[in-house]
Amino acid sequence: MVPGVCLWNVDHLPGPALEPPSEVELGKAEAVVEKGVEQFGLWFRQRQAVAEVAALYHKAESMRLREIKRAMPRLGALSAEQQATVHAMTRAIIKKLLHQPVARYKFEIAQGDGALIRKSIIELFGLGKKGGVK
Repeated sequence: MVPGVCLWNVDHLPGPALEPPSEVELGKAEAVVEKGVEQFGLWFRQRQAVAEVAALYHKAESMRLREIKRAMPRLGALSAEQQATVHAMTRAIIKKLLHQPVARYKFEIAQGDGALIRKSIIELFGLGKKGGVK
């Protein structure tokens, strides 16, 4: 026994709480559950999309850095400002290149039907391979 705590069970509930719900109440409860299921499904698909989009940007960033490393010796001695410009330019190219596929993917996920575009993005960008999403 814990001081100040009361134990209640179903026998302590008032009579109307034990009566079966009306059709209207059932309809309202079903609508609440249905909405919750839809919201959870959207949340789950969006969480999956976040991981895939992150993998896509990570892969692009890795490629960008490898290519800059390869190109720097051919560019000669660049000032810090020039190097910063090269990095900013290549980041902007990646951002612009990936914007439309990522935006479309997020849109399709929000609509509840992103399976085809998800498969396409994974295959086209090789995300199922080493270092990507499977």
